[in-house]
Amino acid sequence: MIVHLQLARLHAGGYATAAPATADDIDGLAHVLGVPLPPAIRAIYEDHEAEASDLGPLRLMSPSEAAEAITALRDFGVPFDDHELGTFWTDDNSNYAGVFASGDLAGRVFRIDHEEPSPEPCWRSVESFYDALLDARDSGLGWWDLATDYPREPTDQTPEDDALGHRLFALYHERPDSPIGQRAAHQALALSSATHEAHVVSLLGSDDMWIQERAVQILGHWRWEPAVASIAEVVRNGEHNGRTAGIHALKQIGSPAADAALRSLSQELGDSYV
Repeated sequence: MIVHLQLARLHAGGYATAAPATADDIDGLAHVLGVPLPPAIRAIYEDHEAEASDLGPLRLMSPSEAAEAITALRDFGVPFDDHELGTFWTDDNSNYAGVFASGDLAGRVFRIDHEEPSPEPCWRSVESFYDALLDARDSGLGWWDLATDYPREPTDQTPEDDALGHRLFALYHERPDSPIGQRAAHQALALSSATHEAHVVSLLGSDDMWIQERAVQILGHWRWEPAVASIAEVVRNGEHNGRTAGIHALKQIGSPAADAALRSLSQELGDSYV
């Protein structure tokens, strides 16, 4: 449940500007969601119904607004299971953040970019999300600049994330061509640490351009030098998204081997070098 520190920061900063939501409004939102509200969300609404729209990158929607957003996003076809899609914050420009309300990822927080919606988790908890959101508000940052917990660093040691990542990779390999399997691949990549290296590298060979791209991005985020040769092969022969991501990843890695691979690829591919 959201801790008193985050609620205190919300009130001290003038962000919590409304009275508590009514029990009927909270129950109505839960009815639309189709599962009980995450405990932290219920605690927030019992403290305040909405947040100021002009004081930061995202604001808490009222229960009625959240219900409308959940319904609209389901109709739009975002890649979430209906009962996962607890969307509670917006930037009022068709971008959202929300909590996985059910399933293996329950309690973790996601964000939805209207240009490229992804089912990946971004924060481990509502508490972590609010700390990042309030820090961003204090620093004048945009909604996409919030510090996140995912994707993880390669040395991040969180056994729960490791175990869930393994389960999601297994689900993907069982059903690689299904929407459930493809969603699991993106979620597994976000949850990956170095213990999942073999899984991540194997997805460089995916013929799904979005999965291949995300696998490359994760290795670039890790600055993972052992993958330089594999990333270079994606730049040579991968999908367009993967090729573009591969060049960026090699620049992120920035080691002598990565720099040498970039020079070689530029000479080898000539005008086709992205």
